[in-house]
Amino acid sequence: MNWLSIRRVRGTPTVVDFYTLVPESVVVQVRWPYGGGVLNVPWALHITHRGHTRRLWIVDATRLAQLVLWSTVAAVGLLAWRCSRR
Repeated sequence: MNWLSIRRVRGTPTVVDFYTLVPESVVVQVRWPYGGGVLNVPWALHITHRGHTRRLWIVDATRLAQLVLWSTVAAVGLLAWRCSRR
């Protein structure tokens, strides 16, 4: 049984004026016998104009702030644990 799946998915192309916009996201799926969970993260936007394609990365500021916060909490907790053992 495949309990973890990580893949990139492209959305439906949208045409605006002479530009074709295609969103891309990363999908993380976790499965277990009585349920599971899905996380969709916006990843990039592909812009095609006159045959040339550009990729614009999507920066999720909230997710980045959460990552920094949790990393700081983990580092402080590890430091406190090491200092208490001395």
